[in-house]
Amino acid sequence: MMDWSSDSTLDRVEEHRDDAAWLHEQWHSPTARVLPVGPGGRLPVASDATLRYAPAAGELDPMTTHLLGLADGEPIFCQVVDTVAGDTATVREIGHRLTATQSDVAFSATALANWHRIEPRCSACGALTEPRRAGLMRHCPECGRDSWPRTDPAVIVAVTNGDDEILLAHQTAWPPAVCRCSQASSRQVNRWNRPSIARSSRNQAYGWESCATSAANPGPIPVR
Repeated sequence: MMDWSSDSTLDRVEEHRDDAAWLHEQWHSPTARVLPVGPGGRLPVASDATLRYAPAAGELDPMTTHLLGLADGEPIFCQVVDTVAGDTATVREIGHRLTATQSDVAFSATALANWHRIEPRCSACGALTEPRRAGLMRHCPECGRDSWPRTDPAVIVAVTNGDDEILLAHQTAWPPAVCRCSQASSRQVNRWNRPSIARSSRNQAYGWESCATSAANPGPIPVR
């Protein structure tokens, strides 16, 4: 289970993202690290199932390499790649093994890289867009439209019964021993959380009639 009680040290450095000279300096810092992200959110992992970074090398390519932030003062970038060498895993597979800062890096890299990978064109005119603000947005040179990573209104809940037993879910595509203790539901714009939970849970499980919300906290796992 992932522990979200600790604080991450990853600083998004919003105030520096439009400063090309500062970004160049961070890329060429001896402590700069790069986390490649392959298709499907595959990340390089070390033998202990923690993240395996690569040193920053060559010149910064703003089309494929994006700044995640500074972790304990050290620049960390993610890079959109076609293949990742060595052992790989998704953030869902290794998230419970990571520190708070590594979890923050892994989730941020997965979400940001996947967005740049699947939405490179302008939704208004179809032209190829360009990354801006060190990867936090994309700009269309044809119509001037700016776009940001999509955020879905969603809820992730744990379903329990009157005996305080929790509902476990399993997908046939997962290994036999893997279950999750939460149900995820995308919330429609005209629907409140509680009906969304009821609809999604009834689609995934049977034998219950009503639900009541008891507590809530953020769900940080990126959908894509």
